[in-house]
Amino acid sequence: MEISIKRDYAHKTYGAIGLVQLVFDGKLVLGTTELNEAATTALLTHALQYLQDAYAGAKTADEATGAFDKKLGKLLDGTAGVRGPRKAPLTLQDDITLDVVKRFAGKLWALPKGTKPLDHALAMLASWPDKRKALVADEVQRQIDFFETDDEELEV
Repeated sequence: MEISIKRDYAHKTYGAIGLVQLVFDGKLVLGTTELNEAATTALLTHALQYLQDAYAGAKTADEATGAFDKKLGKLLDGTAGVRGPRKAPLTLQDDITLDVVKRFAGKLWALPKGTKPLDHALAMLASWPDKRKALVADEVQRQIDFFETDDEELEV
């Protein structure tokens, strides 16, 4: 489904702030339900509120326009919502390994203050007996294989 939403932004006191067009071509799934066009449009329209929030408390027209442009720039360069230095996302394997180690550790999982979760998981994994390490490795590979499988290959 392709959806195109144009939105004019205007401050109640300072007038026109900006204009954006959001084009979406795909599907949105919430839980296990694929959203229809009306629901997808509603969510995307609400998401555009993010830009309006940028200039809500502006004291001048320049401040309103500047705040809008800054927030739009962060959306476009992928830094919206990022606090501090930008962190590289975990690889699929690291993300799955972290999850599996946490599950295998159970009540023993306690992240020491100032320690990165993946570093702690890898240190914990290194301390385990070979048989347990092999079980973790098998589960990690099983999940990687699942996520890398094309939808067409899956049988329902």
